[in-house]
Amino acid sequence: LNEHYGDPHALAWLILDGLGTRDVLVTGETNCFAFLIDMNRLFEMFAFRLVDTLVAKADVRVHYQRADRSIILNASTGQPYARVIPDILLERRSPGAPTRLAIDAKYKL
Repeated sequence: LNEHYGDPHALAWLILDGLGTRDVLVTGETNCFAFLIDMNRLFEMFAFRLVDTLVAKADVRVHYQRADRSIILNASTGQPYARVIPDILLERRSPGAPTRLAIDAKYKL
């Protein structure tokens, strides 16, 4: 009756017995899987949600990974120089031209 708990029990015994990475190259009967998370993307999304929450009541729009040509300008001509994709782009609609702030979020151990 408990056969459907077989895999979770096997995983629990691996953890409780202190097996794990030192036995990663050993062949045997125990099934295993990898659960990987892209921490850079996770942190970028966390930072985006945090900033979005913090400026929710302000007249600011928050964009995630949106391409923009108005961030880097040629100093002598004032014209757009390059198209960039910042992790987070804050945009405030003001009289005249909108004000933009680019944020590059990095996760570092």
